[in-house]
Amino acid sequence: MINEDQNSPLEPLRRGDIAAVVYVVGKPARLFTALTADAGLHFLSIPVDQSPLDTYSSAPLRESDCQTLIAKESPVDTIAVGAIVAVYDWPKKSDRYVKSGALRGYIHSKLQQFQRERGTAVEGRPASARRSTER
Repeated sequence: MINEDQNSPLEPLRRGDIAAVVYVVGKPARLFTALTADAGLHFLSIPVDQSPLDTYSSAPLRESDCQTLIAKESPVDTIAVGAIVAVYDWPKKSDRYVKSGALRGYIHSKLQQFQRERGTAVEGRPASARRSTER
């Protein structure tokens, strides 16, 4: 296993230096949507049984995620990881506290739009996640 620059992980793959790339990113990923059908690359299906679903979510890649590499009738099974936003517990009314609150407000204002566009549901925030921005 090697760690490559995230802007060019496909070059070692094309050269044959590595056998595969694991790329953690939201979809659609610009890295893959920019590829052409003749790039010689394809996505590897990761079938999900019940055990990984305790940690990961099923997240098939569809033609709309990468039209040049995925056929409409052939979605690719894969998994998704969760994401969090964490900030330091800045003193109330400090510049950083205000900026953290603005970020929280922006994310919250776009959450329903994101859910509609992605067809996803986002779990409610646990009380510990509300602590620093809601005091």
